[in-house]
Amino acid sequence: MLSATATAIAERGLRRVTLLGTRFVIDTDMYGALTGIDVVRPRPDEIDLIHNAYVDIVTRGAATEESRVTLQRLAHLLIERERIDALVLAGTDLALVFDDSVDLPVVDCAAVHIQAIMRQFTNPLD
Repeated sequence: MLSATATAIAERGLRRVTLLGTRFVIDTDMYGALTGIDVVRPRPDEIDLIHNAYVDIVTRGAATEESRVTLQRLAHLLIERERIDALVLAGTDLALVFDDSVDLPVVDCAAVHIQAIMRQFTNPLD
């Protein structure tokens, strides 16, 4: 999944991204898998906010309106302030917040992973 995400980011020509996920995923730049990509970390208080909102979504199994508004507002702020090309959704449940109705540039790691599996499944010799 990590290499598929790095490839997807590179294929889209994205150079500057921010990760949304757990604190550990953000702090490690997605386990160090995003080499050659400028990964901009949110500020420490923003990392806490992202982590806590994400854990709440996972625990509930759904995104509340509050978590949706909070994370989308922060995403807009990060895009503007840090001039990032895209948000990397490094947590499967974040698709509940950043769905097709949200007009933000995102790379959904779960979707990238599923696409990579399907390519391998349909083209096993590639």
